[in-house]
Amino acid sequence: MDDRLEVIVITADAEPLRFTEYISSTELNEIIIEASATLKNKTTDYQALQKLHQYLIEPFEAQLKDFGIENIIYAPDGALRYIPLAALYDGEKWLIEKYRTTNITALSLTSFADKPKKVVDILGAAFPDTKQTISVETAVSTREFGFGGLPAATQEIEGIASVFPVEKRLAGDFGKNIYSEFNLYSVIHLATHAKFLPGTPEDSFIVFGNGEYTNLKEIGEKWKFTEDQLVVLSACETGLGTDFTELNAENNGIEIVGLAYQMQRRGAQSTVASLWQVQDDSTEKLMTEFYRQLQQSNISKAEALRIAQETISQNPEYAHPYHWASFVMIGNGL
Repeated sequence: MDDRLEVIVITADAEPLRFTEYISSTELNEIIIEASATLKNKTTDYQALQKLHQYLIEPFEAQLKDFGIENIIYAPDGALRYIPLAALYDGEKWLIEKYRTTNITALSLTSFADKPKKVVDILGAAFPDTKQTISVETAVSTREFGFGGLPAATQEIEGIASVFPVEKRLAGDFGKNIYSEFNLYSVIHLATHAKFLPGTPEDSFIVFGNGEYTNLKEIGEKWKFTEDQLVVLSACETGLGTDFTELNAENNGIEIVGLAYQMQRRGAQSTVASLWQVQDDSTEKLMTEFYRQLQQSNISKAEALRIAQETISQNPEYAHPYHWASFVMIGNGL
């Protein structure tokens, strides 16, 4: 709201809880901007992330403990979509050290009755280690985007292949027609660049290893998944920018919902995507650990991501949440 933040908590066995925080949307957005800068610029002043923990978690944390809650299914509104819940900080621990989290969209609300099948085989595709310039036809013009090579993307696919069977599509073998193979695999893993921008579907796109791209409109028309598939968009840039200084109706995280909604609209039950431009090497380690955890029969996708993030956070080289918090599970995290 303009003058307050309403937090609604729904559990399986109790009446809904409602908490009102009297903070204006302007003040809240300033905290979100500060938290985003902390995450993307690797600064160690975590005050904004502590404030968001204070507003979003602390009012009902005692009830979570009383109810024995371990999973938080999160439906953020507005600019709160830009901050991963896992990176909230209580002054001593990150939220991933206490809870597994999953984001949901409207389509997610009907999907939790069906537990997805376990990961069996993977279609893994990787952007090459050389720079590419892509000419993209947007809604109003043709623009050129330069994308740096991803040396660790191929290593990422190879690392996953040491855990699960992977059908590899690397560099020039990774093109826009890859969608024709989607129905053959339980996981679609794309280690590549992307731009997800507010605006029309033509303005958002995924880049392929052979220099082609496809926009969100084409994804909505041609891509199709089965109801038990996981889509992982790894090493992506969501196009949110490295330092936004203003939040408004056009810049409120709706593009993140648009991405997840489109994947779910095309049949995928869950999607893993990044909220900022991630680092190549730490992403490779995070994803390899994620799939290593998925090997275990009693581990859900959300728990596998939580353990992978916590594991990476304990490495001194990658301890800052910039390295591990970018990726969020959207949809059914079972």
